[in-house]
Amino acid sequence: MATRIEIEPGWYDQLGPEVNDLVIRVARAIRVDAQTICPVDTGDLKASLVDTNPRPGIGWISSDIPYCLAVEFGFHGEEYVRPHLRLGRPVRGHVRRGNSPEQPFLRPSLYRTRDLSSL
Repeated sequence: MATRIEIEPGWYDQLGPEVNDLVIRVARAIRVDAQTICPVDTGDLKASLVDTNPRPGIGWISSDIPYCLAVEFGFHGEEYVRPHLRLGRPVRGHVRRGNSPEQPFLRPSLYRTRDLSSL
């Protein structure tokens, strides 16, 4: 899952590197906010949040954790549980019914109003 901040290419050409610096600072502020309100069970999701600047004028906040979307938007339906060990004992793969309410942390961080002069 990724949240993307993007400046239209024509604007960037006119405004220069200062705009890219602002995009980087805003992306970092959004990531820090998201980590602050991210629900924590193991801490893996919170630790996986990164901000990147793949090219000038674009900032991404993303996670490589597979269940990130299910936390952000909730999940209702069937899910496959892979074979694994639980308390040292093998558990066969099976299908279970999942019902997780949404726990948004990226969207509120993205939509929060920021004073750009303090970034």
